[in-house]
Amino acid sequence: MSTAGQPLKRAVLEQLLPVVSNDAGDPKTAASLQTFVSAHIPMESEREQRRRRDKVLELRSLFLDWIKATCHAKNLPEEVVAVAGGEVYIMGSYKLNVHEPGADIDLCCVVPVHISREDFFTSFHDTLRQHPKVKDLASAASAHVPIMSFALDGVDFDVLFAQLPLTSVKAGMSVDEDLILRGVDAKTYLSLNGPRTTNMITRLVPASAQASFLTVLRVVRIWAKNRGLYANKMGYLGGVNFNILVAMICQMYPRANPALMLHRFFLVLGERWKWPTPVRLCKNFDAGLGFPVWEQGGSSRRELMPIITPAYPAGNSAYNVSAQTLSVMKTEFARGKKVLDKALAMASLTPGDEVGNNAAQAAWRELIEPSDFFIRYNRYLAVDMWASTAEGEAAWFGLVESRLRLLVDILDREPREIYGLGPIFKSVHLFPRAFPPCHRGGHDGGSEAWHAAQCFYIGLSFDKEEMERRKVGKEVFVGEFIRKWRFAVETPPRGGQMRSMRPRGCDVLVSEVKWRELPANVFESLGGEKLARERRRKERGKGKEGRKKGQKRAREEEGEEEGEEEGKAGMEKRRGEEGEAGEGEEDETEGFTPLHMAAYTGELESVKALTREEEEGGKEEGRKGGREGLVAVKGVDALDAQGRTPAQVARERGFDEVAMYLEGLMAAKGEGGREGGAGSGAEEERRVVPTQFLPPLDGNAEYDDADDEVLGAAEAAMEQAMEAEEGGEGEEKRQEGEEEEEASRKKAALMSLQLVMKEEELKLDPVIPPWRKRSLVLSSGGGGERTRALIRTPVVMDLTLEEGEGKV
Repeated sequence: MSTAGQPLKRAVLEQLLPVVSNDAGDPKTAASLQTFVSAHIPMESEREQRRRRDKVLELRSLFLDWIKATCHAKNLPEEVVAVAGGEVYIMGSYKLNVHEPGADIDLCCVVPVHISREDFFTSFHDTLRQHPKVKDLASAASAHVPIMSFALDGVDFDVLFAQLPLTSVKAGMSVDEDLILRGVDAKTYLSLNGPRTTNMITRLVPASAQASFLTVLRVVRIWAKNRGLYANKMGYLGGVNFNILVAMICQMYPRANPALMLHRFFLVLGERWKWPTPVRLCKNFDAGLGFPVWEQGGSSRRELMPIITPAYPAGNSAYNVSAQTLSVMKTEFARGKKVLDKALAMASLTPGDEVGNNAAQAAWRELIEPSDFFIRYNRYLAVDMWASTAEGEAAWFGLVESRLRLLVDILDREPREIYGLGPIFKSVHLFPRAFPPCHRGGHDGGSEAWHAAQCFYIGLSFDKEEMERRKVGKEVFVGEFIRKWRFAVETPPRGGQMRSMRPRGCDVLVSEVKWRELPANVFESLGGEKLARERRRKERGKGKEGRKKGQKRAREEEGEEEGEEEGKAGMEKRRGEEGEAGEGEEDETEGFTPLHMAAYTGELESVKALTREEEEGGKEEGRKGGREGLVAVKGVDALDAQGRTPAQVARERGFDEVAMYLEGLMAAKGEGGREGGAGSGAEEERRVVPTQFLPPLDGNAEYDDADDEVLGAAEAAMEQAMEAEEGGEGEEKRQEGEEEEEASRKKAALMSLQLVMKEEELKLDPVIPPWRKRSLVLSSGGGGERTRALIRTPVVMDLTLEEGEGKV
């Protein structure tokens, strides 16, 4: 530690990481990104920029006048008052000019030694409260970093306070020198770290990367906010964190254009960076002023995502990140990289290529599309909070919001560390955005007129196997930890008198909400409740397919599939690996044939050209070779790596005309096979469908958690039945002891199948659960023409109806 008589050590600004590449990237990709940014991430108009600058100057004038008035009130000599001065320092996104229209302006108000922190949060607070243009004034004087928030004539400000041990603070005085921190208290150095860190980040970005730095940072900020990752106090990242991360990528790729640098941002953070390796822009430096400098492993708590501020004293700006929030961010970084791969590939096509340009713009938009949080989970926790006064709102809402990450931590950590249970939750996902209240009132649901109310949501994904193994009930288990959290919210964090911290007239309620019970307002960013429901159905269908493939692979590894022929086992294993890697995250185009790709892009003419010759060949083979006709048109019924035909790919992509054309070819191919089979005396195959498990036939139908479980059972039953019918004489016997169990399972599956379709008759079990009743309306042609009814999940039914029969 230095003393007043010792010279101050000076930091040497030198980047820590080596340059990885000096590649500039394809100029076409930069132009494509710039087109997107101009259209979707606009900057403020010049008029609005001037207005906001004027408000900063107006606030600065109000602040300096208050300093003089306060000095006079303390009876200080006139000569002292004349030189007291004071200054306002801009920091954060507004300083870097990467802020969104209407965003808060972050300031740090610096005063001489005559003005205390208490003066600022009482006297200056009163000055602002009485100002006719000031609204929404709130103060947090006792916070770790004291802050005051308000709106001045419609412009929002977040203001920090710093007192220097000087009799005069001159206008424009630099705060970048470490000497400025000599003799200050901890709250002052934390406040000054705001403008000091902003300035040092700018200096540590290579000159060749300055333009790319600003463009990339603007995109990343919008991405983080839309995807639910922008909230430092809730365990995610804030402005300074993203500033440091983007600056690090600039150091690693100093000459990359904005598009390439944006891709590298997601590549490095989504795949290559191994947390908790710290992110540092320069070597840590200790100026010897007695403040703690961050050291890896030096914290009493394990830090999961250290992002170190470059200014002295270096600290971890991502201290609040937890295991659950880190998991969410890793997933989003990986998703971003996948989307950027597609964007750069499309943007690199020949200039003027309209298809490539449109695809690139679509990919940029996909990057920043709103989060799918509200269609991802079956169960949520709704954290409602109410306040009956403006003062209560400021104090209570701020307190509860700052403790939400504690609720996530309790749910994630305590079952394992305190109760010795396994990982009860697969995910505890806090979404850091406030919504209108989910419930009307406090604990009694009362009708009290609240001044303000809001709600935050936490998505829960249970590990069902662990819950069953431990005999733990969801409601009892969750309720126990909610009570613990509420007690932590309402009592002082460290010792002191046991008293409630909940202001009078304020309340908080945590309740469990099923997906179908969520209020409509949470779906607004997804286009409304109907579109959200349709998207959820589609995404969950992909997830089920992925899980089924993963389970198939697991069974193979355990030896339950030893009787399968080698080629089929190899295919299922590869598909299982895709499913295990993630629910619905597999590469959509893996294993595509040319016909798959044409169906994927919706090019009907290309589909027709690719299938014309195969169609004729398939019909001819069907007439000649009986059952061989079923597989003759392999281009039509070929499967990709996810087990989809070209028709299914087109249907998933929304190209219904292409799908209908391909489905017609598949029906014609099957008809040819049946004709040939009849000529040779072959017995026609029977198709079985579990009708009590049919999914909704329209987008407005109810679709809930019970449906998901039933559909999963239906898919499993169908798969078992198809395996029983397709096994044949070539199937080898399974291990001893499993035959009886296998036979029983097949028998149970077949007993659950109610619909048996033959060549000339259709039987339907009239007993269908009331919640699943549907009517199938089928158009039929004359002469016993085959009619197809497509039901998206889980089956495709081929029906043969006599003329005039059109309804089931």
